[in-house]
Amino acid sequence: MYLQELGVAEGSVGPAIQRIVETVTPCQLEGALPSKSTQQRVASEMKSIAKQHMRCELKEAKDLTLKYDGTTKTGRHLVEVQLATKENTYTLGIEGTAGGTAMDYVNCIDEMVKEVDVDLNNISNTMTDRCVTNNAVDRQLEELAGHNINSFRCAMHPLDTIHRQTEKKLRNTN
Repeated sequence: MYLQELGVAEGSVGPAIQRIVETVTPCQLEGALPSKSTQQRVASEMKSIAKQHMRCELKEAKDLTLKYDGTTKTGRHLVEVQLATKENTYTLGIEGTAGGTAMDYVNCIDEMVKEVDVDLNNISNTMTDRCVTNNAVDRQLEELAGHNINSFRCAMHPLDTIHRQTEKKLRNTN
């Protein structure tokens, strides 16, 4: 659901839709839109359709780049996984893990990749941030795949931190 991807809580999707419709049209909507169970069914169906689409698109793909990142939100560790071809990037999902260890990441990545019927042998590269854990993840993925995987690291996190701190200081000086 698009509103949920934007961070709108599941219980607020209906009221958000009502507010949008009432703001951009002369219509007044009555009742709950959509119900929580309808949201869950639609989300489940969309996930199923998206997985099937990825299976078709990635079936013959070679030299894939695996992109992954982890974070902790409200005490829960989450891992986001994407697969990229030369033309497109496909988000496999965001899953909760037991913790933030390399083995937790590898198990999560392996499970998500298998869900779309991609063989680890077709992954040639990884792209992630400069977290120490990710070096261990890449080594373990190489062992599972049985071949070398090129590892690339993003430098945006330090730049983003510098930007936010600089912006905060500049705001405080005025």
